[in-house]
Amino acid sequence: MSTFQQVRQLLDLITKSVDTLEKACTGSGMEIPSLDESFHPAQMAFWANPATAGAMAVIGAASTHLSAIATAPHVVIHQSLGGVSLINVSIREIAQRSEVLEIGCHPHVP
Repeated sequence: MSTFQQVRQLLDLITKSVDTLEKACTGSGMEIPSLDESFHPAQMAFWANPATAGAMAVIGAASTHLSAIATAPHVVIHQSLGGVSLINVSIREIAQRSEVLEIGCHPHVP
């Protein structure tokens, strides 16, 4: 299978999953939680619903695969190792505020 075929299959999978998600949301009166709004515990109902959670899982996995195909290998590695990660940013923030440790990459020199 060519890479173009893989990309088209992933896009088709994402499109079908968005259609499934839209039907599930319309049928249950839910909306996709917005990144532009603060988290509210009521949003957990979206993730607890098997139809919406399943569709989002497929969208997320296919998007990650598509991103890996469409992104330069060194960038994928950088992102995978924590170059762009909320957890990494949070750990740095906590460490800086607590003034307990210094975060850096220093080679060991005997």
